[in-house]
Amino acid sequence: IVTSHYRDGVTVHDASDPSNIILTGYYDSNPESGQGFNGSWGAWPYLPSGIILNADIEEGLFILQPTYTRAARLEGTVTSASNGVPLSAVSVSVVSTAIAENTGISGTYAAGLAQGGTFDVTFIKGGFLPVTVSNVQLVSGQTTVLDVQMTPDIPFTLQVNVTETPGGDPVEGATITFTNSLFDITATTDVNGVLVDENFFDGTYEVTVGHWGHVTQCGSYTLNADNNSISIQLQKLYYDDFALDFGWEVTGAATTGVWERGAPIGTDYEGNLANPDSDSGDGCGNFAFITGNAGPPVNIDDVDDGATILTSPSMDLSDMDPGLSFQYWFYTGGGSSASNDEMLVRVSNGIDIVTLESLPTTGSSWHSAFFALSSFITITDNMQVQFHIQDAAPGHLVEGGIDHFVIDFMEGVADGHKADNLRIFPNPSINGEVFIANGSFSSSATVRILDLQGRELMASKPLTGNPARIVVPDHSGIYLIEVTDQGERSFRRVAVAHN
Repeated sequence: IVTSHYRDGVTVHDASDPSNIILTGYYDSNPESGQGFNGSWGAWPYLPSGIILNADIEEGLFILQPTYTRAARLEGTVTSASNGVPLSAVSVSVVSTAIAENTGISGTYAAGLAQGGTFDVTFIKGGFLPVTVSNVQLVSGQTTVLDVQMTPDIPFTLQVNVTETPGGDPVEGATITFTNSLFDITATTDVNGVLVDENFFDGTYEVTVGHWGHVTQCGSYTLNADNNSISIQLQKLYYDDFALDFGWEVTGAATTGVWERGAPIGTDYEGNLANPDSDSGDGCGNFAFITGNAGPPVNIDDVDDGATILTSPSMDLSDMDPGLSFQYWFYTGGGSSASNDEMLVRVSNGIDIVTLESLPTTGSSWHSAFFALSSFITITDNMQVQFHIQDAAPGHLVEGGIDHFVIDFMEGVADGHKADNLRIFPNPSINGEVFIANGSFSSSATVRILDLQGRELMASKPLTGNPARIVVPDHSGIYLIEVTDQGERSFRRVAVAHN
């Protein structure tokens, strides 16, 4: 089969076995990559000379002389050595080549190469010992059958304990994910904040633990029968970096570009990013909420013909004076008129809903925002935040994103008597610079900065000057300023919204 394949140019496949069609040759006539209808629009392989004429819409006419070859095929079935049951989702790789296939539901696989040779073939599946078959002969025009049995691995019992800080109470319903090249496992804790998995396998895993109303934690853990217990403390705070799905709701009438959670896939318009190509860089994982995430071209999945609305789960903020901070992306461009599109941030208390701001566009970057919610609405036990983005007529390219959502939930932090006159200003800070004033601290007083997960962002240093100037690191959010003097620790929260 000779195909004109857009930006991939001309491709040649051996289809003599229709159940295992193999790429045996190609010529890439176009310098562009990715999706899109550029490149080769016609391939003509029927001339008596055997040459192929390739018409590339941007690059012109190419005259190609092919050498047709038959593929060297590899096929087989993978089963369990313990009971003969076919194994699906086994990764089959031909070493030192690009061949990487997975077995289907019947345990079968089919692959091949443009040229034969002698290769090692590996078989990998979670819960089974890996298998490598050496010196497998693959011959052009022939099919080598390689059936393999895999021996089950021995599992162990894993226990994860999730508690809340401060307080130490168990966190029921916390979501825990374990991910590596072999496994992608999601589980939840019971009423005691405990997860027990009696069928877990050795390995190094990326572990993410989270729960709505707590700060998500993540890290790398090597787990085995000798290291089979993890204890995680989750900071009490309404927080979401979207590494896990906490149940945000998507509504609205937009026909494309509706909010979706995922790893952002960038799109380009006139040399500028329209849709982001990464999250904001804060928190666990690389996910954010994005308005349409189909990737290029730019106009396929942007917001069109109406609004898409993203609404948070409910929050009980009745016992606090909450501050909302988040990272956002708002891009608008193209069209035949000046932009009239909007990205609104709104808050509801279960009775009323108010608009906090029509957010300014951010160009091709993530920006930060901060709002003291009690300045806009009565705080209740049924609060929700909403992000509303709209493509208004006559229409433009419109893209949005939300990441690193935080509402300050810390309360009751103990202070010494020296903190009575402690002042930190400005708060919020728009550039990360804050000043600390208190005439009662001694010359031995020190200051340090923590994030709301308790991680140290600035090591302890002398508190010099009155007021003393410090600079919070370059991420918007809510931070703890800790001042220590003669054995007493005093805390203040500061909100930072970097420009």
